[in-house]
Amino acid sequence: MSDLESNVVVKNTWGDMIQLENNVVKFIIKKGIKYSSLGDAVPEHPRGNFTFKLDILKIDEILFTKTSYRISGRQYGYIHIKSSMMKQYVKFPFDSDNKGWEKFTSLIQDRLTYNADRAMSLEKARDYDEAILVWTELRKVEEVKRIRKLQIEELKINKEYDKAIRFADDIGDNEETIRIKKLIANEREEALDYDNAIEIWEEVGNIEEAARVRKLKSEMGSVQVAQSIVQGDQITEIKDSVLNRSNVGGGSSKMQELKDLTEMKEKGLIDDDEFKQMKKEILGK
Repeated sequence: MSDLESNVVVKNTWGDMIQLENNVVKFIIKKGIKYSSLGDAVPEHPRGNFTFKLDILKIDEILFTKTSYRISGRQYGYIHIKSSMMKQYVKFPFDSDNKGWEKFTSLIQDRLTYNADRAMSLEKARDYDEAILVWTELRKVEEVKRIRKLQIEELKINKEYDKAIRFADDIGDNEETIRIKKLIANEREEALDYDNAIEIWEEVGNIEEAARVRKLKSEMGSVQVAQSIVQGDQITEIKDSVLNRSNVGGGSSKMQELKDLTEMKEKGLIDDDEFKQMKKEILGK
């Protein structure tokens, strides 16, 4: 904020003072009855010393009302600041002849606008974390949530699900957390990781999907068992065929049988022990 004034002091007609020093606004409002140059009594307002930090004030907690005129006399303008966090409220009056307050109110507006513009520029540059810091300082909760949601969508595209869930939890978006977990469950199912898929579906309370994946896992297990049985029978038949040929042929056929046996081992149809045993049987004939 080097391009904005950091230290400004303004006094009104009655000696009340308001000071902006960096991000701190200080009010010193004197006691006693106050009158305008036309003899109008200033309406009741808080007296004393007040200090507010701009970074903990919501933008809509700072209100500026200008002076205006009416037939019966002069109406006063005020700077209203109400801090829900600090539980303070101050109404700083100005006489219509005093022009310094206009500069001060304009300066605070520029300061707040500067921060908001900076947050939007950071967002445009996809520097989401820095933008969130600025919006957090301005206590703009909805803006923080909006940017977090943008981050979550990008994380989902990049399949950074753990971080996406953490951000969703940070902003209290339980529905988004469940949506992300459903994505993970579907991916686990596609990867045939049925146990984790079932666990996630149960975690999000979708018992129907958990039952569906559990049934799919059971059916897949049955298919694998059947395939093992068939493969076992095929291997047995191949072994018998090789050994039977060795019983019929002479020396010339043994070379072919050994070649067939080697191919069976290379294809993983038999292990090392089976290979040695069958080779021994062929050569021993």
